Amino acid sequence: MWKQRNMWIVQGLDVDLKHILISSWSWASSIKHCFVPSAVVVALDVMGRWLGGVGKILEDVVSSRRNFERFMMPLCCLGMINGILLLLKRIMPKPLQQSRTNLLHYRQLIVSHDAVVLGTALNERILSSLLSVHRLKVLHMDRNEYYGGEPTSLNLIQCNCMMEMQESPRTPVVMAQLSWFFGIATIVKLLLIPSYHSTDLEVHRHWLAITHSLPLSQWYTDETSEWTLDYPPFFAYLECFLSMFAHLIDPQIVHLHHGLNYKANSAIYFQRMSVIVSDLFLLYGVYRSTLALASLKRNLIWLLVIWSPGLLIVDHLHFQYNGFLFGWLLLSLSFLAQGRDVMGGFLFAVLLCFKHLFAVAAPVYFVYLLRHYCRGGLVRGFARLSVMGAIVVAVFAAAYGPFVYHGQIQQVIRRMFPFGRGLCHAYWAPNFWVFYIMLDKGIFFLLRKFGFNIPAPVASFTGGLVGDASPFAILPRVTPLTTFIMVLLALSPCLFRTWKDPRPRLIVRSVAYAYTCGFLFGWHVHEKASLHFSIPLAIVAVESLEDAKHYFLLSIGNASSLLSLC
Repeated sequence: MWKQRNMWIVQGLDVDLKHILISSWSWASSIKHCFVPSAVVVALDVMGRWLGGVGKILEDVVSSRRNFERFMMPLCCLGMINGILLLLKRIMPKPLQQSRTNLLHYRQLIVSHDAVVLGTALNERILSSLLSVHRLKVLHMDRNEYYGGEPTSLNLIQCNCMMEMQESPRTPVVMAQLSWFFGIATIVKLLLIPSYHSTDLEVHRHWLAITHSLPLSQWYTDETSEWTLDYPPFFAYLECFLSMFAHLIDPQIVHLHHGLNYKANSAIYFQRMSVIVSDLFLLYGVYRSTLALASLKRNLIWLLVIWSPGLLIVDHLHFQYNGFLFGWLLLSLSFLAQGRDVMGGFLFAVLLCFKHLFAVAAPVYFVYLLRHYCRGGLVRGFARLSVMGAIVVAVFAAAYGPFVYHGQIQQVIRRMFPFGRGLCHAYWAPNFWVFYIMLDKGIFFLLRKFGFNIPAPVASFTGGLVGDASPFAILPRVTPLTTFIMVLLALSPCLFRTWKDPRPRLIVRSVAYAYTCGFLFGWHVHEKASLHFSIPLAIVAVESLEDAKHYFLLSIGNASSLLSLC
């Protein structure tokens, strides 16, 4: 009731609070910045509520037939006046438009809380206590200067100061600070250019040659090298774009045959620089994710993400484009955290067309958007679901449409999901299946010691294409379907929680949990997949001591396991 009645208090912010609880409107007109309706609209609302209360009393009085004729006319008059006041409130001009930065700030400020309580009287304090008992995050606001001592409270002066801090000069200042921070990290990355690199450098060089030398219809069928193209189409388009510049620097880089195992400095420096430049997407993703935070929290997140040891090892030593991909993920999560679900869903769909392994979080996105964006009744919910579905279909059509046209879609899917490569990657992830394999090896060893004639398995867990052979000696064979079911079972608590409580401030944790499930129970998981949950957790690590402890433990394990890639 409160939410529906008072939703207009945040009109223009494009948010939908779980609770908006307001006790008194007497101070609303004194707020310096018009993020609430003007005094005239407030007065109309107060009068309408008062008349509604009087009308309710009269309804109780006239319930007896003896008083019906006496109070019928006053009741009708009050009803007409109340209707006129409601109409006037509807047609009153909206509050003055705020700058985009102010709207962004208040959207983040309000969506990050579950309830907003205006006032500090006894009723408000009791109400706040009841909400806190139910684990709701409450934001207090009051006009009195002596209020505002708690971390989750604001007085009127503090509110105005926060508004002034969000004026246009602040955004360039934050970006300038982040640019300096990013620039220092870039210097370190430049120093790592001559260092060790893995075969992934040749993999991506060959993809440059494929996308530059062959027509689109042959990108996913070429077998000139063992390093065949197995990323989604958007990443192939990115390689095609980069190949234009590579051809200008050194044509042999993009030559399909003469460029095989080409390790000239021109190729190494170009590919290393392409990774460094693509990290600008990570820069913007971190910027949007931390724009409304205090400077200390913002700087800590910059340190944890931009200076992440895992990203430095995987991208700038081993050679990958994970910073570019995580930039898209952080952008998507930042929009969801601000209540902008359409943009968040669109960016996640784009990310899936760059790298399909991020699809582990797709069930969480689906449940969250279904419950948070597609609510509001059957008609409105279905309309919003149709809009979101159309956006996702349009993104995937742009990515896969050309390959459908050329009849190559089956080959694309086959390359993207090579289930014959075995349960574990050559750089195997320290997950659940490691213990399963160790248990199988241990039982096999003990049975052989006791004289059982058990043949040793021929296939290898990390030997690449293993065909139909099972590398297990004793325990049942693990199939891709088994790992898929295990991931879904592990995800189910998170999905139920998201369905029951689709709050924007919980979406980052839910996505990080989803990637943790994929890392622990997925098929053919590379150990660099630990970045999928450690980078999102860095965004929420500054919110509480418990979050910091979780991130600390996981980041230590993540960084130590990735040292083998150096």
